Amino acid sequence: MPRGRTRSEEDWIRRIQQIFPTRNRHVLVSIGDDAAILKLSSSSRVVITTDQMVEGVHFQRETHPPALLGEKALAVNLSDLAAMGASPSWALLSLFLPPDLSHQYLEAVLRGMARLARREGVVLIGGNLTTAKVLALDVTLLGTMTPGLRPLSRSGARPGDTLYVSGTLGGAALGLSLLRAGWRWGDIAAGRQASSPAMKGASAALKRHLSPDPELKLGRLLARHALATSAMDLSDGLSVDLHRLCRASRVGARLFAAALPLDSGAIRWLGEEQALRFALHGGEDYRLLFSVPPGRAKRLCRLAGLDRLHPIGQIVPFREGINLEDEMGKVVPLPPLGYDHFVSGGAMKRFWRR
Repeated sequence: MPRGRTRSEEDWIRRIQQIFPTRNRHVLVSIGDDAAILKLSSSSRVVITTDQMVEGVHFQRETHPPALLGEKALAVNLSDLAAMGASPSWALLSLFLPPDLSHQYLEAVLRGMARLARREGVVLIGGNLTTAKVLALDVTLLGTMTPGLRPLSRSGARPGDTLYVSGTLGGAALGLSLLRAGWRWGDIAAGRQASSPAMKGASAALKRHLSPDPELKLGRLLARHALATSAMDLSDGLSVDLHRLCRASRVGARLFAAALPLDSGAIRWLGEEQALRFALHGGEDYRLLFSVPPGRAKRLCRLAGLDRLHPIGQIVPFREGINLEDEMGKVVPLPPLGYDHFVSGGAMKRFWRR
């Protein structure tokens, strides 16, 4: 890395991999994927992931309802397990609590997390408490996989595979933009803005950002039926996450702008051009991005249906790079402009400042 250049998130991950090389017969998937997979015995596979929600980085306390914050702190980890085709089982929770945090707010956070945990069969088995300057929730999630199944990972895509995404893209980014414009979930829930024409789509977009719904069922189906050659969840934006999948698989990709499932609310609010930018770079959609060989497409349609699955592009040889084909057939390089904690001051500034 050239001297003076800010290290990106990917730079730091590669450096950590160099310092901590993984050479262990129990480790099936290690640093650099959505989760780690350990083979404890011939009949036991444990999947482990961890993620944080940090005030001022991932959320603002005054705009994120506490119950939905609790749900999201668990949901982002559930999404990592979905990307591996795993089933969640146990969780550890570490809380970093500032002195000004009210008991009522924290209890509401915990109740929201507990509600989602019950729904997905997750048992909280421990954690840690400490004081801090800002509120932070650190969740470690453990799950299981059926022995004998090939786990999903980022590293199996091959030229000729079709790229799919589940659901629409850009809704969460619209939700964040609405929060920044002064919209509040409490107002929508209470119906105080229900008469506004702009209300259409706003509720769904805010919910997408504040409390995403992980694709656990789809992830398990893809793994159980060996449909996908690679998969990952879309947390930081399609453009940057696609670059990560292609780097892990050592391939290139071509996306088709006309095939991208743009969020309908983003189209109504922003127009198609800006909605496309939100879909490509906005982040926090927590959909699954995955590749499927041509010979498995019919089986995918039969098992999962295509009402929420969208073919959006093609895996190509590495030398062709990662490109976007617009509706006129013009092909241009697709830059990774999504979320990066360490570049240009962090959270999405490379996207949002444009």
